Amino acid sequence: MSEYARSTVLAVLLLAGTAFGLPSDPTIVTWADNFDAQTLGIAPYQMTGWTGDGPRNWLVVDDGGNRVVTDSSTTGATSGYRYAWTNQVIGGQLSLGLEPYELQIFHFKARQVAVGNTGARQVQVAFQFHDTLGNPIGGWRLTGQGYLPIAWNAAHSSNSSGLVPHLGPTTLFADSNYHDFDMHWYKSTGWMEWYFDGVLYDSFDYSARVSGGPVDAAVIEWDNNASHNDEIYYDDVKAGTIPEPATLLLLGLGGLLSLRRRR
Repeated sequence: MSEYARSTVLAVLLLAGTAFGLPSDPTIVTWADNFDAQTLGIAPYQMTGWTGDGPRNWLVVDDGGNRVVTDSSTTGATSGYRYAWTNQVIGGQLSLGLEPYELQIFHFKARQVAVGNTGARQVQVAFQFHDTLGNPIGGWRLTGQGYLPIAWNAAHSSNSSGLVPHLGPTTLFADSNYHDFDMHWYKSTGWMEWYFDGVLYDSFDYSARVSGGPVDAAVIEWDNNASHNDEIYYDDVKAGTIPEPATLLLLGLGGLLSLRRRR
């Protein structure tokens, strides 16, 4: 293989995502927060880039020189839901910059620090996508009792019936290492996929959610409600996409033409 051909293959592989972490991670990032610029000791709703009124008693802490968010502070079972959500505005409305893309990805990392001894926190929703109207789409639940995918009805309130059309299987954390969580949302078809450490964990055909047309993810929302004394650290929150193969091919050809010009 010539040097020219080898360079071309390498460029296409890099564009395909081999240099961007796990295959399920977004390679085009439209919004991100790794918390390193956030102030120690503040709650999520007080962080730059976020707003809301919660989750109460959660804090930005130091984890070996890396700033993360912990949910270790105990909340009461009757505390009620408390939310934090991203507050980026584009074109006069809340947006994650995902509107041009069919595939919209929500990514974060988390590790279990302490298991705790109560199962009451099963209603905890750690992270999820919301649409432009503020209605939830879906995301991940994380508790001391494990992690599981979730999809929500468009009409959502804490007292509504049938608000969860899909709950995926629950798996216990096997260790205290950071793990990679992704949710893939296809805004026109309603197809959903959840990935754990880059491997497909669950999927759901949610075409009913897009019966009125494509639904864009506009907000990452974080909430908490229930008593608990377990502890999970969260880090590296992102929204983005992975280019479709045709786009990758065009980008690869563009790189190839650039190489030829330089030669």
